[in-house]
Amino acid sequence: YARASPAAVLGHAPPQSVNAAVAESMAERAYERSVALGGGERSVGLGCTAALRSEPMRRGEHRCYIAVRSAAGVHCLALTLAKGARSREAEDAVVARAALATLARACGVDP
Repeated sequence: YARASPAAVLGHAPPQSVNAAVAESMAERAYERSVALGGGERSVGLGCTAALRSEPMRRGEHRCYIAVRSAAGVHCLALTLAKGARSREAEDAVVARAALATLARACGVDP
């Protein structure tokens, strides 16, 4: 995780990094890159941003936004995790599985 990651992908630092708009913008950039590299109509872009458990415990919700962009448009998933119910590693695993399932569905694969 790096605070500079959204800025590196988007070309500017958003005022707040963990929201649906940032995830959707990241997915759009990934989609545009896929198209530019020759992916055509099969192109899919994925964007994910999250605020997860940290030490010391963060004040806000533990949440993530996962967006996928394809020729069909943009779909965004918002997920709020139960605070204190999982370790950081377990929260990472939940988000990773959700991102992979979202990407699989966008590619026509039943996860």
